[in-house]
Amino acid sequence: MNPPEEGKLTEEIERWRKTVEETVKTILSLCPAHNSLVQRLMTIEGLKTSNAARLYPELFHPEGVKIFTEVLGVKLGKQVELEYNSLAWKLVNFAKMVEEIFESDDVRRTLEEAIGLRLEKTPIRSYVEACVEALKDDKIALTALKILADKEHILRYDTGLIPEMKQRYGIECTKEELIYSLTKAASLKLLEIFRDDEAGLSRRYVKYLREVIQL
Repeated sequence: MNPPEEGKLTEEIERWRKTVEETVKTILSLCPAHNSLVQRLMTIEGLKTSNAARLYPELFHPEGVKIFTEVLGVKLGKQVELEYNSLAWKLVNFAKMVEEIFESDDVRRTLEEAIGLRLEKTPIRSYVEACVEALKDDKIALTALKILADKEHILRYDTGLIPEMKQRYGIECTKEELIYSLTKAASLKLLEIFRDDEAGLSRRYVKYLREVIQL
């Protein structure tokens, strides 16, 4: 069998380069920063169903319920759950895996060198920027998130966050006001710990929250 002509070989390589580029872009489009369905599935998981209904009433319209429960596999009990191995569960977990893959400098460098696709921002950074934009009018929430990112550990409200907010940024608030402001940040999954007395960030967002929030 004769080897393919150089011109045809070049055409094949270019075709595959474009196919890989299109595939990578499709995969990235499933990340929460770029896909409203995956973002919504991620943010409602673990919420009390009553809170989810208050935050996202469109999901609890009869037609919305049918789509989310029967098609995607969202379970509406006391809390919102993504049924194991359902389409919703697989979408969210696949998106998280993709986010982690593209945090690697080596992966992004290889992608650019091999097919010429340069990512200006990682998917996780893009998501953090979208969250900060959503919270832009809530000075209390942004200040608290900035301090949590700088400290990199769980802080109690009364002895940690509230005094730091006042000392560093001149922001005064009550514990109740702080909890109220952090509720939306928690619903965006920025917080891994959100209790009556303390809060802590999800580790995957710490670096970018520190960089993105400008006070």
